[in-house]
Amino acid sequence: MDGRKYYLTFLFLLMILACSQDKVRIHQTVMDSLDPKKIEAAKSIERIDSLMAHGKSYDEWSLAWLDYQKGISLMNLGEERQSLEYLERCLTQFTKLDDKTYITKAHLFLGTNNAFLRNTETASTHLLQALEMCKELDNPKLLAKIYSSLSHIFYLHTDMEKSIAYMIRCMEIQEKEKDTFALSGSYNNMAILYKNIGKFDMALEYNMRSMELNKKYQLGNGIAKSHTNIGRLYDMMGNRPEAEKHFLKAIDITEENQIKNSIPARNLGDFYQKINWKKAIDYYQRALDVEKSSGNNTVLKNIYNAMMTTAINAKDFESAVLYQQKEDSISTLLTWEANEKKIDKLRDKHQLVISQNRLEQERKINTKNRIIFFSALGLLVLIGLFLFQRIKNAQLVLEQETMALEQEVLRSQMNPHFIFNSLSAIQDSLLDHEPLQSASYLSRFAKLMRQNFEFTNKKYISLDDETSALENYLSTQNLRYGPKLEWKIQIDPNIDGQVAQIPPMLLQPLVENAIEHGFKNKKGTGHITIAINNTENAICYHIQDNGKGIEPKARDNKAHSLDILKKRLRLLGNKDEETFEIHSTEQGTTVKFCLRK
Repeated sequence: MDGRKYYLTFLFLLMILACSQDKVRIHQTVMDSLDPKKIEAAKSIERIDSLMAHGKSYDEWSLAWLDYQKGISLMNLGEERQSLEYLERCLTQFTKLDDKTYITKAHLFLGTNNAFLRNTETASTHLLQALEMCKELDNPKLLAKIYSSLSHIFYLHTDMEKSIAYMIRCMEIQEKEKDTFALSGSYNNMAILYKNIGKFDMALEYNMRSMELNKKYQLGNGIAKSHTNIGRLYDMMGNRPEAEKHFLKAIDITEENQIKNSIPARNLGDFYQKINWKKAIDYYQRALDVEKSSGNNTVLKNIYNAMMTTAINAKDFESAVLYQQKEDSISTLLTWEANEKKIDKLRDKHQLVISQNRLEQERKINTKNRIIFFSALGLLVLIGLFLFQRIKNAQLVLEQETMALEQEVLRSQMNPHFIFNSLSAIQDSLLDHEPLQSASYLSRFAKLMRQNFEFTNKKYISLDDETSALENYLSTQNLRYGPKLEWKIQIDPNIDGQVAQIPPMLLQPLVENAIEHGFKNKKGTGHITIAINNTENAICYHIQDNGKGIEPKARDNKAHSLDILKKRLRLLGNKDEETFEIHSTEQGTTVKFCLRK
C-alpha cells in the first residue's frame, strides 16, 4: 500500500506542476555563474546538479544548456566518457531547437572528447559536421578551434600533411583576429607536427615565433616553455651545447618569475643523466623541491623513478634502493587516493539519494491539499508505465555496477606465495653478496608490483601493456627457476598491440598455474608458449605448457584460477566464456579462449 500511495501522490504532483507552472528560461546571471572557464569545474557541476535536483521548471533550451555545461565541466575534470552522455543529449535537444551556434559547439566538444578517447572515426564525423555548420556562422574563433581539433585528429591518424594544412588555416584566422594567446599555442602545435616528420628547422622556427609572442606580452611561463621546447629540439638535433643553454634559460626564467614548474629542472635532469649523474640528481632534487609543495604525487613518483635509474647507472645502489622506497611509498599513496576518490563518489551518490528522497517527501506533503479534481486515467497510466520503466532501468544500472565491482575484485588478486618466493630469491642474492644483481632483481620485482597496482583500477589495458607485465612476471619467476624455465610469446603481426584491448592480468594466472602446478617436481626444463592470433571477429589466446597436467583434487574455499578466468570472461558480456577450452594430459596442458572484437 505504501508503494501505491507513493506512486499516486507523485503522479498527482506531476499533473499539478504540468497544469500550474510555466516553463522559464535560465537567467543570464545564472548562466555566467556556471561557466567552467570562470569557476572550478567541480563547483560548476555542484551548481548544475543543485538546479536539476531542486526541480526547477526550465524550458527545453535551458535544460539542454545545463547538459552542455555539465558535459564541458566533466571534460575539464578528466571524466571524458561520462561527459559524452551529456554532450550527446544536449546535441539532440539543440538540434530539435535548431540552435546552430550550440549545435556547432556540441559537435566541436564531442569531436574533441572522442579524439582524446581515441575514437578517431567518431571524432572526425563530429568535427566535420561542426566545420560545415560553422561556415554559416560569423564566429572566426570557433572556426579556428574546429580547424585546430581537425589538425589533432589527422595527427592521431599520422596524416601529417592534412594535420599541418588544418593547423595553417587555424593560425591564419588567429593572426587575423590577433588572438595572440591562442596563436602562441598553435605555433607550438605546428612545431610538434614538424618535429614528428623530422623537419627540425621548421619546428625550431615555430617555437621561436611562439617565444617572440610570449616575450612581447611578457608571459614568463610561456617564455620558459618555449625555451624548454627549443632545448628539446636542439637535443634531438645533436646540438647539446645549445640544448643545455636553453634548458638553463628555462630554469632561470621560471625562478625569476617565481613560477612553480618542475619541467625545466626535470629536463635538465634527463639531459645530464648519462653524462654527469651528479648534476642529474641535483636537478631532479630541484624538481622535487618544486613538486613537494604542489602535492602532485604522480610527478613525484616519476622523478623518484628517474633518480633511481640514474643511481643504478652510476652504481650507487644504496641511493637507488632509497629512491625505489620513496617511489613505492608514493605509489601506495596514489592507490590509496584513488580508492578514497571512489569512496567519496559513492558517499556523494548516497547523499544525493537521501536529499532527493527528502525533497520528494516534502513535495508530497506540500502538494497533499492540491490534488486535482478531474479524472486523468490515461495520463496516470502513461506516467505509471514511465515510472515503472525508470525503476527497471535503475535496477539494470545497479546490476551493471555490481558486475563492474566484481571485475575489480577479481583484477586486484596477486598470489601471496609468488610475492614471498620472489622476495626470498632477492634475499638469497643479497646474502650471496651480489649487489648489482640484487638491485636488478629488486627493480624488476618493484616494476611488476607497480604494474599490478596501476592495472587494478582499469577495466581494460592495451595488449602491449598486458604482454609487458607478463614478460616482467616471467622474468621475476626466472629468479627462482633460472634456466629450468623457458617461455615464448608469439603475437600475430596483424594485431596492433597499442589498439587491442584486454582486461588486465587475464593471462598471468594461467601462466602462474602452469609454473606452480604443472612444473612442480618436474625434471628437466619447463616450456611455456603464449600464442596470440587474430581472426575476423576475435583475438584468440593459446597458453601451452609441457607440465604434468592438471591433477584432480578436492577444492577448498579458494576459487581455482580457471574458474576465475571463466567468470571474468562471462562478466565481459560478449559470451567469450563459450570459447574457453582446456586440454590436459601428462605431456602438458593447453588453454584456449577468444575475446570478441
